[in-house]
Amino acid sequence: MTKDLREVVAVGAAWGVGTDVPRMREAFPFLQFDSVAEAHERGPEAAVAAQWEMLRDKAAAIPGFPEFAAVLEAAYAEPRLRSLFPFTSHWTVAFSSCTGGPYRCEVAIAPQYGDGPYLVLRYPNTGVHGETATAAEAVALALAHLPDSVGPATAGHP
Repeated sequence: MTKDLREVVAVGAAWGVGTDVPRMREAFPFLQFDSVAEAHERGPEAAVAAQWEMLRDKAAAIPGFPEFAAVLEAAYAEPRLRSLFPFTSHWTVAFSSCTGGPYRCEVAIAPQYGDGPYLVLRYPNTGVHGETATAAEAVALALAHLPDSVGPATAGHP
């Protein structure tokens, strides 16, 4: 963190010309980078793997919402979904065919607390493919609606 606006401008200028994370860290020690930011520089496969790891760790830290973790684990078990860039919004797990935002979401799964159904969604909010009783069934339905041409995720924006 910095209160010096000159440093903020310098960070923006360095980022704008494509300075990599190690050089940004060296030049601006007040900046913090997560593993996903660093992984993006190693390519889309590394970014996807780091994002999956971060989300699975997040789910493990939320014991009061096991349905969220169930979706992530069931999706991670499927190679086609595991090759896409996962992201979340309001606990909905979405799968993008690119690693940069705004993401190109191909399909999403919204877990519900307790005994509620898992919703498999067209994303963003353009309809529901269906409802299932389990995370595994939701992943199967999501895969059924994923075009054969999708995956693995590519670098950058749509």
